[in-house]
Amino acid sequence: MKRIIFIICFLYSICSFSQVNESFADANFSTNPCWEGNTDKYRVSADYGVKFGAYGLQLYDQGKAGDAYLCTASTLILGTTWEYKTFFYGFNPGSKSYAKFYLAATKPVLNGELDGYYILMGGSGKNISLVRQNGSTVTTLISGSKTSLNLPQCTALVKVTCSDAGVWTLYSRIAEEDVDWKEEGQATDKTITDSKYSGVYCKYLASNSSSLYFDDISIRKTTTDSGSGEVPDDSGSGSGITDPTDTTRPTVTSVAALSDSTFSVDFSEEVTFKNAHFAINGEESLILNKKLAASKKKGIFTLPFHLKDNQQYEFSFWGVEDLNGNVILFSNELLSFQRPSSGVRDFGSVIFNEIMANPNDVKGLPESEYIELYNRTDTIVSLRSCALMYGVKRYVIPDMVIDAKNYAVLCHQKYKELWAASGVSVVGLTSFPTLLNAGKLLWLEDEKKNLISWVEYSDAWYKDSKKKSGGYSLECVDPDNLSNNAQNWQATNNVKGGTPGLINSVNKSFPDDEAITVASSFMQSSDTIVVNFNKSLNISSLVNLNNYQIQNSDISLIEAIPDYPCGRNVKLALNAPLKDGQKLELKLHDLEDVSGNSLKAPIELPIMLPEKIEVGDVLFNEILFNPRTGGASYIELSNVSDKTLSCNQLYLSYLKEDGTHSVPVAFSKSPVSFPQHSEFFFSKQTEIIPAQYNCDISHGVKVVDLPDLSREKGTLYLLSAQGDLLDEMVYSESMHTTSQKDKCGISLEKKSPELLSSDSLSWASASFLSGYGTPGRSNRCAEQNTNKVNAAFWLERKSFSPTDSENNKLQIHYSLASDGFVANIKIFEASGREVCSLAENSQLSAEGTIEWNGKEQNDSACRVGLYVTYIEIHNTTGQMRKYKLPFALVR
Repeated sequence: MKRIIFIICFLYSICSFSQVNESFADANFSTNPCWEGNTDKYRVSADYGVKFGAYGLQLYDQGKAGDAYLCTASTLILGTTWEYKTFFYGFNPGSKSYAKFYLAATKPVLNGELDGYYILMGGSGKNISLVRQNGSTVTTLISGSKTSLNLPQCTALVKVTCSDAGVWTLYSRIAEEDVDWKEEGQATDKTITDSKYSGVYCKYLASNSSSLYFDDISIRKTTTDSGSGEVPDDSGSGSGITDPTDTTRPTVTSVAALSDSTFSVDFSEEVTFKNAHFAINGEESLILNKKLAASKKKGIFTLPFHLKDNQQYEFSFWGVEDLNGNVILFSNELLSFQRPSSGVRDFGSVIFNEIMANPNDVKGLPESEYIELYNRTDTIVSLRSCALMYGVKRYVIPDMVIDAKNYAVLCHQKYKELWAASGVSVVGLTSFPTLLNAGKLLWLEDEKKNLISWVEYSDAWYKDSKKKSGGYSLECVDPDNLSNNAQNWQATNNVKGGTPGLINSVNKSFPDDEAITVASSFMQSSDTIVVNFNKSLNISSLVNLNNYQIQNSDISLIEAIPDYPCGRNVKLALNAPLKDGQKLELKLHDLEDVSGNSLKAPIELPIMLPEKIEVGDVLFNEILFNPRTGGASYIELSNVSDKTLSCNQLYLSYLKEDGTHSVPVAFSKSPVSFPQHSEFFFSKQTEIIPAQYNCDISHGVKVVDLPDLSREKGTLYLLSAQGDLLDEMVYSESMHTTSQKDKCGISLEKKSPELLSSDSLSWASASFLSGYGTPGRSNRCAEQNTNKVNAAFWLERKSFSPTDSENNKLQIHYSLASDGFVANIKIFEASGREVCSLAENSQLSAEGTIEWNGKEQNDSACRVGLYVTYIEIHNTTGQMRKYKLPFALVR
């Protein structure tokens, strides 16, 4: 059946489409066009979008070694241009892992004998080559630059032309290194003139069986037959308008070095390079690439070597014609290059100053995406060999300089002339990223991958819904504030939609004076500490081991791995794993943020491995379920144990309207340390909580998928990672104790962290004096309720197991002010069901212990779960006290 489908696709293709244009934007390879072969070993992957910003065809035979191919119908050979893109993710192709692109083939089975032509990417030379295949015999027609693919990973763009006379020309561009197309060579061959298929073939090892991608495949008919070696569609033949009375030869008006490996030649009129020859110091081979600009009056030339400073070279050429056939018989021009000073390229010397991510309906600027860079230094800065990073893609910047305290705009090459016409200093990139409207991380680094600047913009930075929809740029407020936070960026105020090349319309002083603090710290594994900061720190500061010290321990730090490029956290590797129960004291000092502010005082952090969470260790402690307008709800938990725990071992569920429980949601994606006897609060928007309440933001954890809380009433469940019920609470507006009419923005606080959460009497409204909420801090009402009475009851442990040889009974200790008290003591499940009675009107001494063996009144064993001891005492004078002590019965 598959064969029949493919024949139908093939017949449809040759009848309807003599050309192929496949971008995989339709997220499949079964239609338009139809691909056949090892379809189970390929997929169209959205993961490719992380790397390239679009869908792509991915080899997908995970964990296996072998070969796989796909083919589609294609009848073109002579007079054809092929283009495609291949991404080798995390490896470079060699003799055991390589890719072929079949330009033409007589059979659909690309791993067998056939006649055709293919491009080999890899092999022993780690290069790109054109190969002819006759049956099982292969002949290399063009062998490209040696080791051109010998990179940790690379994006290879390939273009092949075959003229009607059978002149093959192979071009390549390695996106990580090349700005322009590079000619790999020419060959003449008409051995095979029949084609039925084109396709891709991969040979792979298990380690890279899902690490190869193809995209933007184009097979089209062309008319060029010059065999001149020019990049197709770049040289052209002018406007095509001729004048038989024109007998004047064109002349050279200027020769200028654009960089140390490219230069331009301006002519007096439109010309063509169809029959032209060019040489440097008499050597034609030293002209690596040549092309005409769109105006046809300027030629751009690329050299395979670097021009030396202030040295003169002879550039000679012959055969350049104007549109009427008037030929420059011979011309000899002088060419020289003077390298500008690179200036200081330290971090922050050049910054991202303006971003146009959505030019839709822009009013007074070219409708193109752009990035503006600003040179903050007092000297000229060269960005030669620097790269713009966008996701995992690297966009090499061509030779450019930015004057002191000045600006330069980066855009796609196709928009460069529009910007140049408006007088803006602009650099066009042959490949320019498609900037996401919602935002993404950008950074700039030099040829040694030293960080120069970064920004992670967001559409929330516009602070204007109308401007957010398009046509306005984001501008930096204070270029000396390198914090890259939302407050230092906003939408432009310029009616044109931006201020490229000019001082920003929102420019004002806004210094970065926020102190450095630790937001959280935890053990990621037994030998790795993670420290999160409240702001971005300097990478060179974070990587310096001298800025960290482990005190009073044989364990030491061996490596600091910063969050690159943002510097919001650091991973500290230990020389030995930490053992259960072992504690460390980590001291931070001399750290510096991105704006140059130093840590005001050393910070000491207790570090230890999180312990297993058991029933009774963590309880609900505070909840804001009805926030003010513009505010955010939160849930606070209290670690009432003597253990250091981990927030990612805690889950939240709630009771749905249909009576079922919701899917549990983790309180943290990372193992944030939850210290003993402390409170942590959790919210979708922790960043706006400090504006509402006087909170400890270092004890706040953002949970993006935290469920929305009902504003009237609800039932919440606290679960462990193993699914054990740790705590349960029922909340409603009626539980508020405040007389204030409007309860919005007032939290419910536990009177004491250890009280039963499911009992409404355990809760009270947060007071006016506390600011109506204390997220991340001790509850004020709990502080006021300590030492409230003379009589006291307490538990030896908050959990016990009847099967434990040592901790097999619940022990209730008490110490009273005097003898003479009578007690009634009962055990209840958390649901409210009475389990048994331990004392009925029993006389108590001043001190003592009461025990429970974990059995019901009928002597049957109780099930695992949460329980509460209810104690009521009174004496002959009429004094009465009531106590509720929650605990857990565990396995």
